[in-house]
Amino acid sequence: MREGLAEGSQEAIGRSVEERRSFFSERVGRYERGLLVRESIVRLDQERAVADSLRAGRPVVIRGVWRAGKTSLGHALRRNFPGPFVHEDVGPYGTELSAESFRASLAETVDERPGDERTIVIDEAIALADRPDLLGVIDDLRAPGVRLAVVAHWTRNTDQAMRRAFDGYDAHFVRLLTRDEVRLVALRPFVGTPVTFTDAAVDRLADLSGGRALEVQLLCSALLDPSKPFWRDDATFDASDVDRLSGNEIAMRQLADEGLSHYRKVYDSAFDEEDRALFRSIAENGGAAAGDADPARVRPLLDIAYLRSESDGSYRTNGELFERFVRSRVQNS
Repeated sequence: MREGLAEGSQEAIGRSVEERRSFFSERVGRYERGLLVRESIVRLDQERAVADSLRAGRPVVIRGVWRAGKTSLGHALRRNFPGPFVHEDVGPYGTELSAESFRASLAETVDERPGDERTIVIDEAIALADRPDLLGVIDDLRAPGVRLAVVAHWTRNTDQAMRRAFDGYDAHFVRLLTRDEVRLVALRPFVGTPVTFTDAAVDRLADLSGGRALEVQLLCSALLDPSKPFWRDDATFDASDVDRLSGNEIAMRQLADEGLSHYRKVYDSAFDEEDRALFRSIAENGGAAAGDADPARVRPLLDIAYLRSESDGSYRTNGELFERFVRSRVQNS
């Protein structure tokens, strides 16, 4: 402890060190760490925007890369539409089915009844990217009374197929967390307790994570886990606590190995070689001038929020953790 826990904090989280260790150990287990969040507390404005599109009779397509929060956003629509709601993952259907067989299977699952108002969320449409006829079957679900949302993963190689299949849909790329939302995610397991992060600590969590919820949870679970060397016996955590974690090479490598495997998938599978070359150049040169990148190529990288635009028009990698990952790839190449 820096100056000792206040009396009220001791009452809330434990009077002895062992009691406090037990308190933190139980709470850090509540971080969802990238699993499906059915009752989201973040991006509520985007959830409302998607729901407004559906209420207006427009189908929507929810875009993003691995671990962006697409499926969680799709599930969150349920609380906006209390009537019949179907969330169907089409990945397991495979691509060997004929369009007729897929149509029959999907119709049975979504329980089509003409005239019934219902909400249908089709997830993992990316699995059918090579079968435009099957994507067309999904598009055919549009009908009076049907609110249709499609979760379509973004990769460079399949982007055009997704755009063609769902042309005319309102596109919603899952946005990054705001600073306030980073705080909400960081403190969710500690609601109603004295545990808190200073504004500077929240800023550091946001900068490291790039505003991505999974990374925020991984950082906090490592920082606040009493079995880890970074835990500090206190109720208030500041930027120096976060920096102590982020500055430990072994801990960050372990965090990357255990929880950030999606970076490899994004870099190796979502990006193509031109994308990777751009990120490598940014890592080596500290940024990229606006004139060094094709705006049409940059736009989707901004949409998926792995790239950010600076006030001077230059581009930087979004999130220190992902930037470190890219640098490690450069060093090992």
